[in-house]
Amino acid sequence: MISLNKYQNFVKEQAEFNERSASKYRNDEKRSLSYQQRAATFRELLADLENLSSPKAQDRSLPLPGIQFATHLTQEDIKDLPEELLKELGLTESDRKDFLCAEIIDELGGVASINKILIGIFRRTNEVEKRTRLVSRLYRMTGKGLIYPHPTMKGVYSTKPVSENDIVSVLSSEHENVDDTTEVAND
Repeated sequence: MISLNKYQNFVKEQAEFNERSASKYRNDEKRSLSYQQRAATFRELLADLENLSSPKAQDRSLPLPGIQFATHLTQEDIKDLPEELLKELGLTESDRKDFLCAEIIDELGGVASINKILIGIFRRTNEVEKRTRLVSRLYRMTGKGLIYPHPTMKGVYSTKPVSENDIVSVLSSEHENVDDTTEVAND
């Protein structure tokens, strides 16, 4: 669960600042009203944050990313299907390109940068995909749950969710490998 408590103090301070500013400029009606409106907005945001961080709200489970697969087809869903059924599914060229992108990411170990995906598309199709179109496609694919953005690296996508714990474990194992080679070198 995301901790919202760290934001509550900031929002509360902003609300208080705007309330003080509204009082300070009470002779300037327009300016005072502007500060009052911002203060009210921050108070509403603070109430929402408090509601979201309440135990009752935390007990509600959020839908898992994989649940979206029930509404969107994946490459796994359509592999091994007869051509007749594929025609009935009404797959578009865009759907096929989505599947191609997901396949390329899988072939690259399950995690790939936009540059690697562009190269993969070219090697498979001999077509030069425009970067902006690919970025838009990847964004839509994340919405469908076909791929996931990397939590700490911009422009990197994976076919399975990558948690921050996964990153820490990879980094710590890399660190252990560096330590092992350092010890060998020191011997």
